[in-house]
Amino acid sequence: IPLLIVYRWTQNYFIPSNRQLKRIESNLKSPIFSHFAECLEGAASIRAFAQQDHFIGESVGRVGKNMRANYINFSSNRWLAVRLEALGTLIVASAAMLAVVARDSISAGVAGLSLSYALSVTQSLNWFVRMTADR
Repeated sequence: IPLLIVYRWTQNYFIPSNRQLKRIESNLKSPIFSHFAECLEGAASIRAFAQQDHFIGESVGRVGKNMRANYINFSSNRWLAVRLEALGTLIVASAAMLAVVARDSISAGVAGLSLSYALSVTQSLNWFVRMTADR
């Protein structure tokens, strides 16, 4: 139960920032598409006035802004992954230590089963946090 609280705290810490980063990224994505549509509609005028370099530079700038936001979003997801993997490692290490401490009272099969379940619980908790964070 204490680890569930830590998982929940990590999730609550991550969700607001992830939501804000997704909002920023989507706000920076719409000018790219509108600029691209304007360039397609005015391609003849752009060529007639020899403004290709200007519009290419504008497009590159807008894509660059979007990629910076995308990189920050990617980095925040990596931050979450590191925290979740650390918590998962803690769960598996605890199960392994308990198996070693109780080696006289449990069989090798039960110890292996407990490690297998610890890995399964870790994967399930990671999946749960990710799914609730992406909603």
